[in-house]
Amino acid sequence: MLPSDVKLLIAFDIGTTQSGYAYSFTSKPGEINTCSFKGRPPNTKTQTSLMVNKAGKLVCYGQEAEDRFSEMCEADDMSCRLYRNFKMAIHHNPTLNKSTKVQDISGQHSMPVFDLLVMALQYLKNHVMRAVNRFSDTYNEDDAFFVLLVPAIFDDRAKWLMREVALKSGIRSERFTMALESETSSLWCLHENINGIKPKGTRFITVDLGGGTADIIAHESQGDGSVESLQSPCGGDWGAVNVDNCFKSYLSLLFGTQAVDDLIKQNLHEWYKLMKSYESYKVSKAADMKLHIPLSLKSSAVDNKGLHGTAELAELIKSPNFGGHFNMVGETLEIDDEATKGMYTYTVNCIMGKIEQLVQRGVVTNKNVDHVIILGGLVNNDMIKSMLKEALNRYSLVFPDNGEMFAAKGAILYGHKKSLVRSRVIPLTYGIKTTVPYDEKKHCDSQVKLINGVKMCTENFHVLIKAETKVNVGHEVKELDKPLVADDKEQNFEIFSCGSADDIPTLTSHFTVHKEASFSIPLPYGCLVDDKVFERCVILGEPEIVFRLSFKKGKKDIFIKHMEYI
Repeated sequence: MLPSDVKLLIAFDIGTTQSGYAYSFTSKPGEINTCSFKGRPPNTKTQTSLMVNKAGKLVCYGQEAEDRFSEMCEADDMSCRLYRNFKMAIHHNPTLNKSTKVQDISGQHSMPVFDLLVMALQYLKNHVMRAVNRFSDTYNEDDAFFVLLVPAIFDDRAKWLMREVALKSGIRSERFTMALESETSSLWCLHENINGIKPKGTRFITVDLGGGTADIIAHESQGDGSVESLQSPCGGDWGAVNVDNCFKSYLSLLFGTQAVDDLIKQNLHEWYKLMKSYESYKVSKAADMKLHIPLSLKSSAVDNKGLHGTAELAELIKSPNFGGHFNMVGETLEIDDEATKGMYTYTVNCIMGKIEQLVQRGVVTNKNVDHVIILGGLVNNDMIKSMLKEALNRYSLVFPDNGEMFAAKGAILYGHKKSLVRSRVIPLTYGIKTTVPYDEKKHCDSQVKLINGVKMCTENFHVLIKAETKVNVGHEVKELDKPLVADDKEQNFEIFSCGSADDIPTLTSHFTVHKEASFSIPLPYGCLVDDKVFERCVILGEPEIVFRLSFKKGKKDIFIKHMEYI
């Protein structure tokens, strides 16, 4: 339930390539409003692009940043930097922290991705507050509760960073929750009864195919707008950025990596114009791609390849060496239909393979999955839509209109009523590092320490929950614990994970076990260990794992801890 003083619910969707938000007033929860950014017609999303000055301060955001940077490039003004696609830096990054840096589009400047995400969220927060107070200055941030969307396939470290981004942007912890994009997209699909999926028992797969990632999840409708999860979220970095990288690899193949690098470093404005031209083709209905190639790129390619001129380069490009899919006519590079399809092949194959994998594992079958719903920004492209229809022709495929806003709208439903997601499937086996009496059969390779004259194993992997376990939202695992010695002033916790649900290692030092996070709590004063007994409660089935710790004697403090990656 939302706090009683909340008047406004806001959901933010900071995507890799596009951002937006939705909101509703608690007095009218059924009326969901979406953002409106400048453009013709007004856009419900804007580019996730930031232009910053040399001091690292935000100059402008979104489409305005793209337009102004383009103007500055034309004027050969490089006093500002443009950052795009920076959110991908936090996807499956095992060393991610607040200092992790990303490069601007020139590749010559960098900033912490944490700072960029904070700027993005603050911009959107200010934008929505102006929108809700457009006709009256009635609401402020203290009246709002915020939902921050993240891909369901984000790992715990990435979710931690997004929580820290929210806090740094001025959102209070008690006024904030996280939601998973593919889940909330499913909720909105149910709300709209897309393809008649609302009846109880209807099973469907939702594929949220956006700028950076593809989120895939299977749900069963409960008939009342709520869902039961059938599997843990899966997917990968198969979104629009992957398609962009394929296009860049074409350029490197045809003109040479060095020529492309030189273009970016020496003629950034030409590179930027080339990429903007490519992006306009990506959302058009044209099968063949025709792009203006800067003279500097062709000249550099001629020099690096040791050719006698651009005519020889053109002959080389259209030769069988490159499959006959490319042609250079004057200053125009032509890429045929087959090569253009090739840019999307990896994404389509990965989605098809993942769905087939779910079938093979028995999570779903052809008979019990009624629909595959594919939405997100990338499916606005007709070519990938056609390729997906062909690859998944044995399923009932649905491509809802305006599907790129489903996640944000569904997040509003979720914010009002989190119980709409009744259950989740835990993706990993989670446990904590504990010290237990040494067992020769289990702990033969472990570190050993004598404590009170007893031989103890100090790296036992104490399992809290196994991978692929289905739990209700808010599921609690409670255990009593206590320090090893009475002199301890604080209790340290180290959380570990592994991908296996069977044959789980007994030691945290095993190569398949990975340290996730750590935190500590102060212990109460007392002469005896039993004076410091506490209850450790792990709350599972939420987008984030939460620990609640309380003492059984004396001190009544309750500690709420999220996973911390410091």
